[in-house]
Amino acid sequence: MTFVFAQAGLVTGGWSYVWGAYVATWLFFGGYAATLYLRSREER
Repeated sequence: MTFVFAQAGLVTGGWSYVWGAYVATWLFFGGYAATLYLRSREER
């Protein structure tokens, strides 16, 4: 039994998902940094 894969495991047209993941990651990091900054100001 022989299987032929046309794309050979490559995902085409997936850049919108990549950029979405980048944006979600940087929003998370930005929000986390903001909470750390606000917490450090409250402790002073």
